[in-house]
Amino acid sequence: MDILFRVFMLKELHGWQHETSLVEYLDSHPELCERLGLESAPNQSTLRRT
Repeated sequence: MDILFRVFMLKELHGWQHETSLVEYLDSHPELCERLGLESAPNQSTLRRT
């Protein structure tokens, strides 16, 4: 749950309205995913469900 909180804080900090931008950003920054504690970038449907 902590990891998802960090991911959604990133979304808010960037001002993204939708998860699409967040997923694209995480896909293009694998080192950030690692620092956030993610094994890989979550897909959009996973983020929508949360």
